[in-house]
Amino acid sequence: MYEALTSAWASVFYAAVILFALAELLVPAREASRALDRRWSTNIALYLLNMLLHRFLGPLAAIAIGYGALAGEVGLSVWLNAPAWLAVAVGILVLDLWKYVEHRLMHGIPLLWRVHMVHHSDTEVDFTTAERHHPLEVVVGTIGFIAVTVAFGIPPLAVALYALTATIVAVFSHANIQIAGAVDRPLRWLVVTPAVHNVHHSAERVETDSNFGLMMTLWDRLFGTYTPDSPETAARRQLGLEYFREARAGWLDRVLLQPFVPASLLRPERRVEVPGNGRATQPPAE
Repeated sequence: MYEALTSAWASVFYAAVILFALAELLVPAREASRALDRRWSTNIALYLLNMLLHRFLGPLAAIAIGYGALAGEVGLSVWLNAPAWLAVAVGILVLDLWKYVEHRLMHGIPLLWRVHMVHHSDTEVDFTTAERHHPLEVVVGTIGFIAVTVAFGIPPLAVALYALTATIVAVFSHANIQIAGAVDRPLRWLVVTPAVHNVHHSAERVETDSNFGLMMTLWDRLFGTYTPDSPETAARRQLGLEYFREARAGWLDRVLLQPFVPASLLRPERRVEVPGNGRATQPPAE
């Protein structure tokens, strides 16, 4: 089953992309104010670069997952003294909790924020933003994921199911789609909806440093980092980072160099011209 789920990942990903791209055309939550060709070309290029990177990191991940399958002495099934299905369920929870912790670390540690801010520098948010990650962040994230998989002996089936589900939710939560409140309110108790994640992409630091969950809102609610949204606040919310608003800042070469912009130009108390990158006003983390 694990092999079947692994091979199905690409099909699931592209199906989700097509579905939510069509939904954005039919029921958009916000009108795009920037040319899609520039944003999409950069985000898709980052996706392709990271796919190539995954080809090199894939064997390491496979070894880690295989270790999880063979970890009869230290795996979740042994620790829990529970049936396989419960070990899979707990494994999924552990992985999602780790992604929550990792996301908080990305915002809280200046060095990690430098690579993660590429994701937040998108001044519009749609389904392509889900794949807007600097290659350095992909490396860090993969190493962390492997470490957690090995440390807890997470079953391969849990890893595969989590990868499939988290992929769908990530594209969904970034999609620029309008969901009726009667549907969104109960749904956000289970998963991260576009309205919930839209808060996280705010230009306001107090909002950006909240709603860290990748798949479930459980962790934000449990650890006090959940910020609710409303149509009123969503209507006036500005997205992205204040210091990466110039059109040229969205080109692929500039995006890849964003982690190396001097820290002195990214301070909230200074309004300075960043060469090719707009004005520095208020970063969400430093």
